[in-house]
Amino acid sequence: MTLGLDADPRYGRFGLRTECPRCGAHLPVNGPLDEVGCAECGYELDVPRDVLVSMLERFEDSWPDAEDKRSVTQGDLTWRITAEPLASPLCPSCGAAMTDPGGDGVLACGCGAGLPVDAPPAWLTGPLEQEGMRLLGGERDQRRDEAADQPVVLSCPACGASLEVNRRHQRVTPCVHCDTQVHLPDAVWRVLHPPRTVEPWIVRFVGESRPAAKRRRRAEDAARKSEKNKEKAAQRAEREKRERAERERRAAEEAESRREEAEARARRDRLWLIPTALCFVLAVGCVAGMALSTGAWALGHTGLERMMHVTPRLVRFAGQASVEVVAAATLGTWLLSVVVAALRGRNSVVGMLFWSSFLALFSMIPLLNLGIAWAHFRDREPTPSSTPNPRFTGWPLALLYVFAPPFFLLAFLAFQELAVTDLRRLI
Repeated sequence: MTLGLDADPRYGRFGLRTECPRCGAHLPVNGPLDEVGCAECGYELDVPRDVLVSMLERFEDSWPDAEDKRSVTQGDLTWRITAEPLASPLCPSCGAAMTDPGGDGVLACGCGAGLPVDAPPAWLTGPLEQEGMRLLGGERDQRRDEAADQPVVLSCPACGASLEVNRRHQRVTPCVHCDTQVHLPDAVWRVLHPPRTVEPWIVRFVGESRPAAKRRRRAEDAARKSEKNKEKAAQRAEREKRERAERERRAAEEAESRREEAEARARRDRLWLIPTALCFVLAVGCVAGMALSTGAWALGHTGLERMMHVTPRLVRFAGQASVEVVAAATLGTWLLSVVVAALRGRNSVVGMLFWSSFLALFSMIPLLNLGIAWAHFRDREPTPSSTPNPRFTGWPLALLYVFAPPFFLLAFLAFQELAVTDLRRLI
């Protein structure tokens, strides 16, 4: 038999005593008794049940290290408790280990002594949840009652009649015949109230011990917690897997969207090559028309056509061609700038319209002067240099012809900055 945590059955030997509150004599409690009588003065002391229950509970909770020697004070009494774990029941006579087959009855020892085995009272097994618990040895209330019913016969010293007394009678008891108060002799009193000695009594516990049950519950709780943690880990892994798949899907969609946007932007850039080049050609045409108009004016109003042997018809043709070139280039550039601004979706649509209107306004200056020159060339021959035409003379008009073309060119280049930049990047 072992004293391990999982031992079943388990044995414990207990001792409990206190002092008589009347005479101070030792009062041993040799079992789960409700009351115990003092052998010296006959005082009947009620034994608190919670003292016995707590003694056995402490023993069970401490198994297998359940050896205990302590004192418990309750009210005016001090209870001295001893508890000792056993591997097997011990004979109360010789102390030898006894074999316990289980069940109730009497355990026999080789020395001839016996150890009675029976069930404890219900008030003791209920709190301990030990329905199979058994008491081995010790006293019982019913045995004490049986001993109390055994009478002792003596003679009344007054009338000589027989007087039967038992342990329930007081030390001084009246005679039933003559009503004389008879003092029981010491010998009779000792027979009825033998001296009480501490007789340890044994308790057999069955089933799972409380520490083992606590260990099992802790293991079960740990297993449930581990299982729950595994489930949480699996759920977390599944959630992370779904989130990772979702991130990868979004990344793939974003990459595909960026690729499609890049391809669309490349296609748009290739498509912009034609209008950008056209804007550049129109700009060159405007500059060329301005140069032709300026040259035609110089030839028609300074007499250089004769010095350079240029016929008036050629001068008229150059003036008329420059007017048409500048007009077409100006109108085409203005319309194309509006289309480019609308298609590119930039926020500079208003700015492009402003620059286009500004460009068209300054284009009217050379167009107006070229129109005057063209009308002059069509109606008459050019005025000789020696005979200046007053309609085409004057420093204001000369300054206008000198400064208007550069200003017009700067305004146009400022407007065409985006177009020229795109053209350089694409080429």
